[in-house]
Amino acid sequence: LWTGLIGLSGAFHISPAVKPKPAMKGILQILSCVAPKKPIRPAFNPTLIVSDAGALREWERDPLVSRGKVTVAYFVEIMRAIDKLPARVQGFRLPVLMLWGTGDKVVSEEGHELMYRASSDARSRFNKYE
Repeated sequence: LWTGLIGLSGAFHISPAVKPKPAMKGILQILSCVAPKKPIRPAFNPTLIVSDAGALREWERDPLVSRGKVTVAYFVEIMRAIDKLPARVQGFRLPVLMLWGTGDKVVSEEGHELMYRASSDARSRFNKYE
C-alpha cells in the first residue's frame, strides 16, 4: 500500500541549457531504432554524488550500480518520460517528501519543485539541505 512518495532524485527536469534541441532529439530517436544499444556517453562522474572515500568504494563495488555508458535508447526514453511528466503529475494526490542538497551538481532543484508543486496533499514537503 503506497501512502506517499519520497523523492531523492530531481531528475524529473532537464535544464534548457543542456537539453537536446528538437533536431538532435529527432536524430537520437532515429538512431535508437537503428542502434538502440549504442553507448553515447558515461552516465556521470560518481564523485558528484558520493564525497566520502569509503562510501565511494562501496558504491563502486555494488553489483547493482550501472557502470556502463548510457545507450541511445535509454537516453531517448528518459527524455520522453521527462517531457510527459509535468502533465501527468498534476493533481498528484499522495504526499511527497522531496530531499535536495543545495550543492547538488547532478539533479536540479526544478525537478524536485515539479513533484512538490504537483502534489495536492497538504502534508507534502520539500526539504533543502546545505
